[in-house]
Amino acid sequence: MKIAELIEGGFLDMGFTFYQVQIEVIENAKDENSCTVKFTIEYEVKEDAAANASLVSIRPYVTMMNVGVDYLAKKKNK
Repeated sequence: MKIAELIEGGFLDMGFTFYQVQIEVIENAKDENSCTVKFTIEYEVKEDAAANASLVSIRPYVTMMNVGVDYLAKKKNK
């Protein structure tokens, strides 16, 4: 499990007072070639910037994980 908390810039510049991402990789006991990845995003946003909460998404993290999966699959097949 990895936890990353934003301490400056990015969402904090857009009215968020707290932004944290938790990534947990869960081993698949039945298949050694797969796992489950659980993403959790926690945030707090100032009332006057509440509309910015719609910008929060796991999509960039899913894209990052897919790039990693593709890389590892190619490396394994060599």
